[in-house]
Amino acid sequence: MAASRGFRLRLTGLANNRGLARRINLVVPCDEPFHVEAGEPTLTLEDLLGSRGAIKSVVRRMRLDFSSQVTLALQTRDAQLAKDTYDRAEAMPSHLTIEQFNMEGYQFAGQIFPGSSLVVAYQGLSAFVVKMLKNGERERVGAFRDKLSLLSRPCEDAATTTSTLNADLLNVHPHIVPFKLWEDTQRGRIFMVMPRLRETLEPLRDLSNDHASVLITQLTSALRFLHGLDFVHGDVKPANICVSDGPPASFVLIDLGSIQQIGKRVNATPPYVPLDLSRSSLLASPDVDWWMLAVTLAEKCCGKNCLVVGEGRWSASAPPKATILEHLTKNLSPEIWAGLHGEMFRGDENTK
Repeated sequence: MAASRGFRLRLTGLANNRGLARRINLVVPCDEPFHVEAGEPTLTLEDLLGSRGAIKSVVRRMRLDFSSQVTLALQTRDAQLAKDTYDRAEAMPSHLTIEQFNMEGYQFAGQIFPGSSLVVAYQGLSAFVVKMLKNGERERVGAFRDKLSLLSRPCEDAATTTSTLNADLLNVHPHIVPFKLWEDTQRGRIFMVMPRLRETLEPLRDLSNDHASVLITQLTSALRFLHGLDFVHGDVKPANICVSDGPPASFVLIDLGSIQQIGKRVNATPPYVPLDLSRSSLLASPDVDWWMLAVTLAEKCCGKNCLVVGEGRWSASAPPKATILEHLTKNLSPEIWAGLHGEMFRGDENTK
């Protein structure tokens, strides 16, 4: 059957021009002969990844689990995005790793959310999050675990918050996520296994005074415990604070991959580090944790005047300490954060 006048069929294919694969469009008008329109050279993932020696199984995992990022990288010819996506795919457990987990009774249920390198695994009815530790994280978390192993009991009451969890998790503190390290002996990788908790604090807004008081009390206890072991969390922010199951509801500090020994370099999220602190201190210190917690309070606990973090003028850092202090003083009852106030300036007193 003849096509109606003016109809065009557009096909996309590949042509070879001196060994270079090129994308072509076949434009087929109903009353004109075929002709070819050449486009730009077609790129593959391997082209974008360059000479890094991409592992085929990882590239396949990129296409399966990070399809949106792969499509965007190819469309925009963004080599950095492709390499970042490759790293995230490589951080996911391999099929052999999953088989080893299966032998210990775990069942993997996929990514915690699309595009994440964190995966969910079940053991019975208990849900866990599995995260591969990078080299720096392996060293830091390993040092923290070794320090904990010297204690007869990491913290009083730590076990009371994890009675329904896997018994071989290391119960650190009632308001620090329990964890264990699992080694992939075939690939030489270390995975951190943690219970999957409820939503983080990140999407929540305008916490009540009662919840703010609980948050400050519980995280102050957790941070004092870490500091007593000569460690800092190093990345206190809403995305690293989970609301655990209640009642009563409580708050739990997660993502120990950022943990660091006091005096060593710390990798904190810049928008939660006050400007003057980030300029003067690149080393892990209790001040980093206390002031990041203060910025979190300013963002989540100040009613209609909650601070907007990570946007506009303060996209690269939090405001200076004086601005954070003024914001909390104006918008949060003094009795709620009195304990934190003392910790925020303890470092200044020690330097006098």
